[in-house]
Amino acid sequence: MPPSPRSRSQAWRLHVTLAVGLTICLVGFAVELHRGLGGHLPAWVYVAEWPAFAIVGSVMWWRLLHADADGPSESPKESEAEPPAPDPGLEDWRSYVARLESVEHPDPR
Repeated sequence: MPPSPRSRSQAWRLHVTLAVGLTICLVGFAVELHRGLGGHLPAWVYVAEWPAFAIVGSVMWWRLLHADADGPSESPKESEAEPPAPDPGLEDWRSYVARLESVEHPDPR
């Protein structure tokens, strides 16, 4: 689904960010591949890591670009949602903290 007119500038920024990120990943991949082929064994880890960064960045770009297409992520509205059940130990905790705060402690100086 194409972005709405009000979010065209946001979509443009996302596209530019993706392009910059993929360029960095491509350069990093090329550098580490060159180092790995030159005999630097730890560079092979980075040869696999840069494409992983590119994939994660592309997935994030896609999800951010299409975030408005599905509508809100929560199904019930806040006004319709039931309030959370009270924590049974909350009052005990509050009374315990109040007792601790009421005790006089000697000045550490």
